[in-house]
Amino acid sequence: MAENEVPVKTAFDIKKEFEQDTLVVADQTSAFVQTMQPAYMVSQSNLGNLMYDNSAELLDAVTFFKIKSCSSEHSDELKDYLFEKMTKFYTTIHALNRPVIYGVISYEGMTNLVLGIYSTNGADTNMIKSIMQGLLDGIDIEIFKPSYGQRKQK
Repeated sequence: MAENEVPVKTAFDIKKEFEQDTLVVADQTSAFVQTMQPAYMVSQSNLGNLMYDNSAELLDAVTFFKIKSCSSEHSDELKDYLFEKMTKFYTTIHALNRPVIYGVISYEGMTNLVLGIYSTNGADTNMIKSIMQGLLDGIDIEIFKPSYGQRKQK
């Protein structure tokens, strides 16, 4: 073969190279999704591993922050404003490796929009509250601590 000639690949070589590249892309995509959006990795086959026997005890270990109000100078931009603020917040909390829960809690006749942070000590909770207040200016929050373990089924 001359010095300037490019080696010719056979269909078998191309297929093998494609399969190897596909495995690399699949592994990297899986790692990315697992890191950035782990909820997308949940399926019916592994859902049982994520369930708890007593979820009330787990929820009692979470510090919830009730969103009391959200204000913006222009109401037509509120959705984009809130989306930008929450994206920054979730990115920051993810970097701290803290689980975050968000949703709606109905408690004692009131419905509340909440963010929950699982933390093992009060110093972490205070730090996270400070981060929230810094990142979510314009959003009024307060600690919300219902006692799930003591609630009775009606």
